[in-house]
Amino acid sequence: MRNIFWLIIFLAVAASATAKEYFKYTDQNGFVYWLDDKSKIPSSIPIQYSYEDKYGITSWVDDVSKIPDEFRNKSARSKENPEKSKLPTGQPPQEPRQYATKISINNNQIVVPVVFKNKGRKIKARMILDTGASVTTIYPALATRLNMNKNRLTNIKSIIANGTATDSLLTKVDYIEIDDKIVANSEVIVMLSNSNIGADGLLGNSFLRFFNFTIDYEKQLLRWN
Repeated sequence: MRNIFWLIIFLAVAASATAKEYFKYTDQNGFVYWLDDKSKIPSSIPIQYSYEDKYGITSWVDDVSKIPDEFRNKSARSKENPEKSKLPTGQPPQEPRQYATKISINNNQIVVPVVFKNKGRKIKARMILDTGASVTTIYPALATRLNMNKNRLTNIKSIIANGTATDSLLTKVDYIEIDDKIVANSEVIVMLSNSNIGADGLLGNSFLRFFNFTIDYEKQLLRWN
């Protein structure tokens, strides 16, 4: 038994004597690597500029030229001094983020300018804001403009304002957008009958639930909080 004990000790010492030394390296994305040679560790990259895309995702890069053109003038910031914008000389000033959307209010109906994208088509629409609608609803004319006949459509029954059930279709669009507020792969109900509401449909909670907002009735603005 004593001989076995010393054999285990000997093997452990021998293993530790021949074991390689490994070096821990964490890259700029947070991935950890163990390398057997210090020379294999990449030189550090000065990640010092950030930008925020239309989905609210912040990315850091080492050169302002790597920021996509559509975001470069909006939110390029230095990691050392986040309050100070480091834009190349001659660039236009930063655009403020869209914190309010111009709306129109008629007969207590709030009409919002909305953009739908579906099957390669991007269409502007006038939608009535309806927090009582669980899913955004559009009418046949807008569905035709959006090429909805190419979508996967599910037959459903919808309950309209007077409480009656009507035949409808359930589908999804690529995204719904109001200014820089975007909901991708959003559900939409297509009503099979036309409406006289004076708009292309109802903007429901399948979009609205993702955002906090208030209505400024005096200035006719949808304010994003």
